[in-house]
Amino acid sequence: MITGKMQKQHRSSNWLVILMCAILAALSFWSIRILVTNTRGDSNETEYAKSIVNDQTVVSKQQTLLIGGDDSNPPYSYIQDGEAIGLDNDLMREVAKNLGMKAVFNLSTLAEARQNLIDGKVDVIGGISFSQHQDENLLFGTSHAVQYYDLFVRQDSGISSISSMKEKIAIVIAGDEIINFLTQQGITGQVVTAETPVDALTWLASGKYDGVVINKIQGYYLINKYNISNLKSVGDVLNELDYGFAVAKGNRNLLFKINQSMAIINASGIYDELNNKWLSAYQKASFFDKNQYIIYGLVVFFTAIFIVVAWGWSLRRLVKRRTAELKASEKKYKQLIGSATEGVVILVERKIVFLNLHAARIFGFEDNIPEGHFELFDYIHPLDHELVMIKYQQIMDDLPANVLISFRINTINKQLRWIKANSAKIEWEGKPAILAFFSDVTEERKMQESIKTSEERYRLVFAQSPVGLFHYDSELIITNVNHRFAEIFGGTLSDLEGYDLHKLKEERIIDALKIVNQNGNGFYEGRITPIFSKAQKSV
Repeated sequence: MITGKMQKQHRSSNWLVILMCAILAALSFWSIRILVTNTRGDSNETEYAKSIVNDQTVVSKQQTLLIGGDDSNPPYSYIQDGEAIGLDNDLMREVAKNLGMKAVFNLSTLAEARQNLIDGKVDVIGGISFSQHQDENLLFGTSHAVQYYDLFVRQDSGISSISSMKEKIAIVIAGDEIINFLTQQGITGQVVTAETPVDALTWLASGKYDGVVINKIQGYYLINKYNISNLKSVGDVLNELDYGFAVAKGNRNLLFKINQSMAIINASGIYDELNNKWLSAYQKASFFDKNQYIIYGLVVFFTAIFIVVAWGWSLRRLVKRRTAELKASEKKYKQLIGSATEGVVILVERKIVFLNLHAARIFGFEDNIPEGHFELFDYIHPLDHELVMIKYQQIMDDLPANVLISFRINTINKQLRWIKANSAKIEWEGKPAILAFFSDVTEERKMQESIKTSEERYRLVFAQSPVGLFHYDSELIITNVNHRFAEIFGGTLSDLEGYDLHKLKEERIIDALKIVNQNGNGFYEGRITPIFSKAQKSV
């Protein structure tokens, strides 16, 4: 019995050993697979790991965060009892705490703080205004406020807006981004700078200069603190600028770290606490802020009522207004037609229903404007009926067409006249119509015919002249010759056209031709070698 039990125990132990071996084999395979995967990924993660180590090394070495800023910019940044206080400085203390660094402040004027940052004397400016146009020497982080600028003036100055300052002198804080805004307003020639906001407001209160362009909250804060009772703001937001921290151009690593820290401060609620601590007195909710949803609802409700009432009222007046517009339009056309220096007619269904005095004169009515309607084609020359009919139909059908045409008319005195007309489709008394402007070009056509006749006569004389004639350009290239000239030079017309006269052997001829191009009198007499034959001839 003891032996049987030992055998059963031995068999059980064998199965247990086999199971443990299988488990060990599976674990070994899994471990090897993970090792291979990690080995492949090591090459991709090495640089990232090195960057993390480097960043940690930098933080560990840089235990002090040197913070610059404005020493006279309450409630954002200023010095009181030797301590840097204000919203900007409290935020920088929280940033330094998150980065495991010690905050050391070096506040000065804004212009000096900016230069210290560029020179590397400080690591960051806790608060500075900036626009979308980034400074070439600074990098700006995520803004933690928006500064609204206002114009502060004396109570009795009579100045009500920034536009009144173009002939005045404005004070701004040295280094403030608002100077770029004043440049756009065209008053930079009348700007002086003060080192601190207190100096700027004190100058203005004492009667020096005409206005101060400054952050609205800062202006109210200083006026209340120093009881400057003779100053006021004009009440307009002149410009709004983002406000946040800045680092030097090459310190992008610190920029990323502070941005991350600011995100943590904002998410944790610390920013809201600091904002309420320093700015709540100047950000009291207005009546609109407290009741904005009720106001929005009322606006929507009354807007809907107004739209319904206005829609019904407009429908009743639509026909009446349209009628008035048509009458006004017709009156406008009549005034235009009456005052035009060209002949003007209105055509409806191929009839002249209206014409001005100048048109009446062209049609032969002298100084009287006839009454009634006239058939258009009673005055069009029969040979031009088709042309005018095609243009008329194209305009009425809104088809693309050259609306400037010339054609002939017969006046009431049976005189033939040429006119040049320009037409457009309009509406006249509720019907489609054509408005046509035209002028009498009869004399112009006669002149063209005379010029054409003269040109033909000249070409005939040129071609049949017994004397050799030719034309050439400024480069001494022959452009045209007559038959006699071609005969003298032993060639044909086509041979000589385009010929370069520089190729002539007689240089005296070339000199004479050049003198003509210089508006002189060129002359040559003597023998010449023909271009296309060897025999010399006298010319």
